[in-house]
Amino acid sequence: MILTIYSSSLLTLLHSQSDRYEFSIYHYTPTAFWILVAILTFLGISIVIISAQKGSNSKFLVLGFAALYIMYILVLSITVIRGYYFWGGFGDPAFHFGEIKDLLVDGHLSDRNLYPMAHLISAEICLILNTTLLDVHRLLPLVFEYLFPLYVLLFLRELSQKKIEFSYSYIVVFAFISDWYINFTPNAFANFYVPIVLFLIVKTYLDFDKIYAFLASIASFFSVFLHPLSAVFIILFILSIFIYEYFSRLKLKGVVINRAPKMVQYVLLITIISLVFWLYSHYIWGSTISSIYSTLVSETSETAINDIVTQISNANASGLGAIDIILKRYIVQIIIIGTAILSLPYILRDIYNGDSRTHMVTYVALFLLVFIAAVLSLVKMSYGPLRNIHYMVLLSIVFLGYFLNKFFYKKTIEAGLKRYLTLGTVIFIYCTIFILGTLALYPSGYNVVTSLHTTESEVSGMEHIFTHSDASSLYSGITLTPGRYYDLIYSPKERKLNPQISSYSNFSHPPYHFNYEKSVELIEHYPKSTYLNIANRDIERFIFIVPALAKHEYSIADFYRLSNDESANKVFMNGGMYSMYIETG
Repeated sequence: MILTIYSSSLLTLLHSQSDRYEFSIYHYTPTAFWILVAILTFLGISIVIISAQKGSNSKFLVLGFAALYIMYILVLSITVIRGYYFWGGFGDPAFHFGEIKDLLVDGHLSDRNLYPMAHLISAEICLILNTTLLDVHRLLPLVFEYLFPLYVLLFLRELSQKKIEFSYSYIVVFAFISDWYINFTPNAFANFYVPIVLFLIVKTYLDFDKIYAFLASIASFFSVFLHPLSAVFIILFILSIFIYEYFSRLKLKGVVINRAPKMVQYVLLITIISLVFWLYSHYIWGSTISSIYSTLVSETSETAINDIVTQISNANASGLGAIDIILKRYIVQIIIIGTAILSLPYILRDIYNGDSRTHMVTYVALFLLVFIAAVLSLVKMSYGPLRNIHYMVLLSIVFLGYFLNKFFYKKTIEAGLKRYLTLGTVIFIYCTIFILGTLALYPSGYNVVTSLHTTESEVSGMEHIFTHSDASSLYSGITLTPGRYYDLIYSPKERKLNPQISSYSNFSHPPYHFNYEKSVELIEHYPKSTYLNIANRDIERFIFIVPALAKHEYSIADFYRLSNDESANKVFMNGGMYSMYIETG
């Protein structure tokens, strides 16, 4: 039955190929697919919960997890199966695409490359498999995401003391608990890579095994070059072991817990040395120290929390509702982290009874992570505090199963109707989490996020404008930023012929409402001749994603007036974007 649902879902996707910009994957993907996904999810959750509660043969648990894993793969693969050309062409993925292109052409990394591991892996795949970088861009994020549940499986098996706790915790891994899925960015890759490092560290800690210590050191070393933030988290996790061991030297009912193995100290030392030397050799070291200094000596310094407060205020002022947006984007993460907070009384009781060592280590790591996030909110850095949410959730997963088992255990072992009602309640909780996680996975009007879908017509259109514009041309646009598309299209040598495009010095966003509230023609705003590039995304954003912002930024009437503005001559149009030339003389 599971294979039949999988085959039907796959065929449904294959017969719904994308042929234009899609503001929402949910809207353009057939409803039949989502119904099949819902059935597969319900079956998987039900099989796992009932089997774990009965203590049934592990084959049933494997079957339930297999159903959830198939669902997870299908939903994440939508963009590839339905033929999306590029994801994030106007954001960070385009920048990293250009970095890898440089590596393939020049044969070496740039001096400012802070994330070489992701770029090296991508370049090697291109060379070894003789495939295109565009194919690697589509498929490599999926490789990291497909492996993520397997890494978490190993990590949770070391921390969960009972099969039912493990089962309750592991289910939620397939509920799209992370952020930046399918994004081709080192940060996303690092997020999905970290659990295997944590597994190796925990094995080193519990088994005092030299092989695991060696593997943990290598894996942790690589994390520095994949993304420094993941290495910082690994350091915090190791520090939590030593903090716990220090305080556990006190006798608990006559039992003294052993000190942390020295092997873990070596892993910590290698990670810290690698991270410090790597960051010190890059610009980010100086900018970070400068930011901290500015915060300490100046009361008016910008901080990350100022940015968050400003965004919330702007969202409320525009009528979007900041609290509503936060809940839609992060409700699953809030629920999971909330269970960690509710678990604390149970954990303290187990600690008093000389149990739950690994749970307490994990809790200390979670506390350190929250503390670091609070500190980061007081300074202005490249890495904001919200980037720690993924790691908070990763640690809190452990406590989800722990808490639900403690809370529902007595009710589930009772005979009669009460037992079935309790099992039904647990299944309902997980189904709700999965629905909320799936709705927040992709950008849409639901979570008020613009889709990162980049069409081939956008890329070819921008290439046409670059080819037919002179070197002194200025560019303007809402999301069609020339520097990003220049990285996508041209090699390093070609970029050197027109370096000002990549520098962003010749780009500006058009004024809100295209300045029609103050002037009759757009030409009055631009002092020099400019190409104004508009994508279908820019128009549909204010119809389907953030209609409440149309009155503040760009309304449909503004785009209509622009198309009839005699000072803006339409020089190119291909169905995915159009370009208007504003000639000032």
